[in-house]
Amino acid sequence: MEAVLEGYSEGIALDPDGRLSEGSGQNLFLVRDGVLYTPSIAASVLAGITRANLLRAAPDLGLAVGEGRYGLAALDVARAVFLANSVLGIVPVAALTAGGRERTWEGEADMLAALAARA
Repeated sequence: MEAVLEGYSEGIALDPDGRLSEGSGQNLFLVRDGVLYTPSIAASVLAGITRANLLRAAPDLGLAVGEGRYGLAALDVARAVFLANSVLGIVPVAALTAGGRERTWEGEADMLAALAARA
């Protein structure tokens, strides 16, 4: 991924239409207003085991689930962003540079820990 070549620790891929897809080996999730959002399988996403576990566990933690196609603007309104897979579990994204600007997130540590316990 070009992000790693440019010195970033990870990159988030976009689908052919320029919408959010996934990390290099992880699924992407965003949290906003009590909803756990993730790109749908139609967005060139692999159907990971951890992804399925998180989508199944979210309602038990009071989170609705949203699967769809999201543009970069979804990052602007997210309360938390994280990547997840079976090896690493949940990895919070602290900062991301996209579309020429940096975005940062700090919130939702308790919710991420509760999701991680069920991943």
